[in-house]
Amino acid sequence: MNYKKQIEEMVDLAQQEKNKKYIKSQPKFIIMCGGKYSFFKKHKALSKINGEVIVEHTIKLLKKHGIKNIVISSNNPAFDEFGVPRCTNAKNNYEAPNDKIGFKGVGYWLDAFYPCYTKCIYLYGDVWYTDNAIDIIINTYKQNKNDNILFGSAISANKLQKNWGEPYAYLVNKPRVFQRGIAEVKKLQDEGKLLRPAITWELYRYLNNLDVNIQQVKEDTFVIIDDNEMFDIDSEQEIENK
Repeated sequence: MNYKKQIEEMVDLAQQEKNKKYIKSQPKFIIMCGGKYSFFKKHKALSKINGEVIVEHTIKLLKKHGIKNIVISSNNPAFDEFGVPRCTNAKNNYEAPNDKIGFKGVGYWLDAFYPCYTKCIYLYGDVWYTDNAIDIIINTYKQNKNDNILFGSAISANKLQKNWGEPYAYLVNKPRVFQRGIAEVKKLQDEGKLLRPAITWELYRYLNNLDVNIQQVKEDTFVIIDDNEMFDIDSEQEIENK
């Protein structure tokens, strides 16, 4: 009897069972592709890098890592072609600032976070993810099932305006706390208590009881992804340079 082979088979079966349990317990991965950006010919997430559509690249990476529960949050039917469900939200009508509508834009950027009341992970539609980044996000979720955790670039702790740190993903283990936070930060924006229209950073600081107008992080709720191959798209010039 080949005991070594038996042991290897048992280990393999155990790993398969572990993977099955993880797939069943997976949070929902929501790729945020809402909003309007008049300075882009088409939605940023539909832009191509090296011949590959950004959002399609994200979906491919997630599936490669065994993720099954993937949705796109967008009111734009152009995102129906990528083989995953699309969630619509009437409030998700944010329009980025431009010369016609001014600095504040239209609507609330925070409405990009599709209302989800189960554990979920929000990914940004205009971010070019890497294997390493997705691996960090998934492993963090496996190790921490209690906290709301933001993932971002390494300069996040000491920059205010561009170059502020780029947020890359938000792990939400406490969805009701998260959604209440969005409502409260939007209220602060309406009351003129923010230095700029609220984005991810204002929400993160509010949820962590930090001064919403000062760029700072808490080590236990912020994970740095220091990956030179990863980036987000802010202009068509950036796409041309990739």
